[in-house]
Amino acid sequence: MNQDFMNNILTLSELIDRGFTFQQIQNGMRDGELLKMAHGIYMLSSFDRQLTRFDQPKARLVVRAKQLRRPILSHESAALWHGAPLLLTPSVLHVSTPGLSGRSRPGLRLHRNRFEQCDSATPIDGFMTTAAAHTVSDCVETTSSGGVLAIANYFLHQRKCTPDEIAEVLLQPRRVHQERAVKVASRLSLLCESPLESLTWNLLHEWGMELPEQQGEFVFAGGNTYRVDFLWRKKKLILEVDGQHKYSGDLGNPGDVIRNERARQRELEKLGWTVIRADWGDITRNSRQLKLRLEGLGL
Repeated sequence: MNQDFMNNILTLSELIDRGFTFQQIQNGMRDGELLKMAHGIYMLSSFDRQLTRFDQPKARLVVRAKQLRRPILSHESAALWHGAPLLLTPSVLHVSTPGLSGRSRPGLRLHRNRFEQCDSATPIDGFMTTAAAHTVSDCVETTSSGGVLAIANYFLHQRKCTPDEIAEVLLQPRRVHQERAVKVASRLSLLCESPLESLTWNLLHEWGMELPEQQGEFVFAGGNTYRVDFLWRKKKLILEVDGQHKYSGDLGNPGDVIRNERARQRELEKLGWTVIRADWGDITRNSRQLKLRLEGLGL
């Protein structure tokens, strides 16, 4: 996917390498086939029309990064280029340098004197990018504990690093946000399969509640298996968090997914289980209501 951005957002020299003449570039802008995004940076209009609102942050990253000479992406910019989920749309491009020269400017935040992070950076689809564990550690400076945990758990699922590698970097002495780093290191979970599950797992820790079993399984009569997000067996309580991926079509026809889910829920309720469902708004905007509801059920 990153290559789509790299192949359709081009510098002047890249256009020339593709055989464009200066006259063709001028004609392309006049006819609407090329969009000038910044000084010396162009986007193919056909690609711009395909971009969704979720693609826009990555498009801005490529435009800004291609204006620089061999940038090393870090912090949220590295996380975005790695493909990790971000809770907030990045407003600036984060770049690291091993030296002390250079300075930040509007739209660019330069992090200097970062030899270790730059030395271990790796190329990803055309840009040098800080390693996964360092990216998680960097995001502690600029992102909430829940947001960092969502990024970290994504890297674990993608096998870009191990829990021990992330914890080792997070627990190194730091001048700021030490408490946040320690929290994230203690809450890493390979069983959080979505950003929303990571946010919920983080909230349960913040609330000091009895922690549930993750990805608990039920086997119904007939051999059908049903797996739930969070499960308190002794209290016969289930918490399911519904992310947008359930309705995106990735898991099959959204209508069928919802109907099957509701049928399984009714079957569990007949067996005496209480099933709570929470969506993105319940977790990110109305978490107090969810907390009160869980407390009311004995947690």
